[in-house]
Amino acid sequence: MNLGPGIILDIIVCAILLFSTIMGAKKGVAQTVVSFMQWFVCIIAGFLFCDKVKGLLIDYTTMDESINRYILAHIETSAVDSSSYQAMPALFSDWVSDAADTFIYGTSAAITSTLMTVIAFLCIVLGIKLVAFGLVRLFSRKYHHGVVGFFDGFMGFLFGGVRGLIYVFLFFALLVPILGLIWPGLSETIVKSLDDSYFAGFLYNNNVLLILVRDFFS
Repeated sequence: MNLGPGIILDIIVCAILLFSTIMGAKKGVAQTVVSFMQWFVCIIAGFLFCDKVKGLLIDYTTMDESINRYILAHIETSAVDSSSYQAMPALFSDWVSDAADTFIYGTSAAITSTLMTVIAFLCIVLGIKLVAFGLVRLFSRKYHHGVVGFFDGFMGFLFGGVRGLIYVFLFFALLVPILGLIWPGLSETIVKSLDDSYFAGFLYNNNVLLILVRDFFS
């Protein structure tokens, strides 16, 4: 059997699908779906609710005040002890003091706001992680046997196949453009070899991800 480039692409596609399917069946649909989706949910929830959670933390806790006091004290100490500040003539002491206070308080407030945003996002991630753990605990075959365990494993097998197809479509969507920039000759060879494959060429020409992107922007 001649393992041409087209057959090699078929083998790569089969390997991706087989690996994803086996891992899906092994972990079960609960753990597979949760692990696959939770970071997408974290990112989306972070964009949607980060400001709201940050506001709640500021309104109902003293966390921001504690952080601001700590940062303010640290910056004030560093600024006052600096040789540049101490070397200023007494004639300009009031002006320098006002300018330093404006800078110190503004910088402290900006750093505090940034840290509160990070803390709010981490709170969202922690909450989603706890919900995800609860879902896995309720439905995963890792914690259940019998009908629940069998159903979780079977659905994990199916979902693993779907996830494998998504990986394949993503692989083909990125393969040719990236190689076209790095190694144009190899990119042309791969495109031509797709015609000699059994099914890799079909998946490449009917890439669902690219079709969705095209329809979204059309």
